[in-house]
Amino acid sequence: YGFANYAIYTPEVDPAELTPIPVLRGVADTVTPMLDALQPLLIKKGQESKIERQLALATDLEAPVLDGQVVGTLTLSLDGTTLAQYDVRATDGVERLGWRQALWRLFAALIA
Repeated sequence: YGFANYAIYTPEVDPAELTPIPVLRGVADTVTPMLDALQPLLIKKGQESKIERQLALATDLEAPVLDGQVVGTLTLSLDGTTLAQYDVRATDGVERLGWRQALWRLFAALIA
């Protein structure tokens, strides 16, 4: 009877929700967020539909952005109690824009 009343819930996130995040003063304009594999949770049966997901991503980031840097969180809660919290990380690093790259961008914009 112990586990008959419980079920395994594996959280899922639509990749479309993980929109690119703007990077300020970086060699790239945006960075793509990613989630590691989400661990399954053991919950009471019938409560799967009551689980609330809150995805919080940074509105923008200041360069440099490190590869794997935390850029947001995914929080799963049930009846106001946090069940799990997962880090959202940057897929690639973005270096800070140096004066040479800035001068080159300015020159390219003037020509175009």
